[in-house]
Amino acid sequence: MLFPAKFKASEHISPIKVSDISSVGSPTIQNWIHLCQLTQKDLEALKKIDDLMETHAAAIADRHYQMIMDIPHIKEIFNTYSEYGRYTTLITKYYKTHQTCIERGIYSVLP
Repeated sequence: MLFPAKFKASEHISPIKVSDISSVGSPTIQNWIHLCQLTQKDLEALKKIDDLMETHAAAIADRHYQMIMDIPHIKEIFNTYSEYGRYTTLITKYYKTHQTCIERGIYSVLP
């Protein structure tokens, strides 16, 4: 059985909280940090994988596309509304977005 017992949302969904990242000046950045519920620990983890994502984002995107193509219904949707090149280019950029955050100083709150 995939889900052996019912779970109560109140036991597994954390309440909305104020981030422990306090030294970001821009209200826009503060809003994004709040929306994503990012913590200092999250930013430290993102900073650690930055080089890996820069190097391997295209390969990860290609693998993700291959996995999607193994699911018939999703494959049909992709074949109707997208194509390999558009999707992998877009998802590669998505995987690299935290690099842009570093360049813009969003992660500069880290020591």
